[in-house]
Amino acid sequence: MTHKWNGTDISEHWSDSVTNGINQMYSRNSAVKFTACAEMLLRLTGNILTNPDEPKFRQIRARNEKIKAVILSCDWADYTLQGLGFVHRVVDMEEKYIWEPTETAVDRLRLGQEELAKHLKTINDKASFDPKEAERREREEVLKVIRDDEQERARDRERKKAAAKAMDQMDMETALRSEQPAIQDAPLQASEHPPQ
Repeated sequence: MTHKWNGTDISEHWSDSVTNGINQMYSRNSAVKFTACAEMLLRLTGNILTNPDEPKFRQIRARNEKIKAVILSCDWADYTLQGLGFVHRVVDMEEKYIWEPTETAVDRLRLGQEELAKHLKTINDKASFDPKEAERREREEVLKVIRDDEQERARDRERKKAAAKAMDQMDMETALRSEQPAIQDAPLQASEHPPQ
């Protein structure tokens, strides 16, 4: 049976081996161990996808201490590497995993990267969810809404005070203007006449 992945017909067998291998690695290893392995696999597969013709990126030396400690110590890593298109071989008396460019090789790596990234996101989401931290963040959000509301109310009060002050000023000016014509219209008294 075949199905589409990224617009390409792919064999259920190899896509399942990629997906199953990564799912098994995820479920059978601790989050810390899986995360370290997945991040290294993402880096290695990314190097191949960026430089598929570079021989040094297409092989993983099994005796490399980091590879042994981070990838090969992970349960189901061997199966996952094979699902990603690596072939386990002994070359020049050294055990290696060699990626061979086949018809589906690049698609295997891309699917593997998607699956690894998906599981890493799940781990990160779980790690970042702490009920106490979530409650603290929610409390902070509520307090922020309250502070923002208080600030907005204070601004409204200031605007109303400024408007009331402006209205008082306008009322006073209007009253003064209305009194001025009355003063000008009043007859001058004898002592108020200017000297001639």
